[in-house]
Amino acid sequence: MSSLEARNGLQLLRGDQARRWLAWLSLIAFLLSWGALEWRVERARLAAEPILFSSLRLSHSVVPGEELSRDSFEIQELPIACAQDTEIKPEDLEEFLGSRAKLSLAQGRAIFPSDWSREGQAPSLAELVPRGRRAYILKAPANPFQELVKAGDWVDILQKDSRQSSLLLQRVRVLAVGGATRQADPSWSTTRGRRGRQDVALDVDLEQSQALLAAEGRGMMRIVLRNQEDQALAEQKNEKPRPRRAKPLRREIEHVR
Repeated sequence: MSSLEARNGLQLLRGDQARRWLAWLSLIAFLLSWGALEWRVERARLAAEPILFSSLRLSHSVVPGEELSRDSFEIQELPIACAQDTEIKPEDLEEFLGSRAKLSLAQGRAIFPSDWSREGQAPSLAELVPRGRRAYILKAPANPFQELVKAGDWVDILQKDSRQSSLLLQRVRVLAVGGATRQADPSWSTTRGRRGRQDVALDVDLEQSQALLAAEGRGMMRIVLRNQEDQALAEQKNEKPRPRRAKPLRREIEHVR
């Protein structure tokens, strides 16, 4: 074989190898492009699908005082955007079974700890305020009785200014004293009460609360304890200020002379 033929054969062999390498590279590039396309499609699909979480929802409407049981709720899979940090999680439900509803709750509503009262738990102050009424806090200095005054007692409220004392309100019901919202509150003790502030929460209407607020700036206030069965009301004297006597004119003085 001549050197020319050998040289041509070598070039053909190199050409075949180059074409094979090019084919392999094209195949690898195609596979990489296909894989990248699949990854983008899957990523877009996952982004379009919402992330779900398990949520406890009431299976029926609940009335105040109704007990929370396993039949009271159902587990729904909802988008994570609907999740609320304070709602009861399915894994925490056991400790709330047996609790009673504080208010009316609609079907499908999430279950929150604040909606349920556990056995032995004292009611919150807002639960004790009757409809149309207000709770007004008198600071501890107005309560010389300290822990001797209990939730449910009746008191009168006196006010003392620089000259005299007056009767401000009569027969006002005590809602809470020093954080205790009932007389037998297991979370409150006499020892703890002595160390803490003995502020008094009173059951008043809006007009009475305005009168109490205005009175705070006029002088010291003090509560006095009433008998539970005493419903008599003392007559309140609203003394009108005496009109100032006008000074006599000069000509009137000269006329008298």
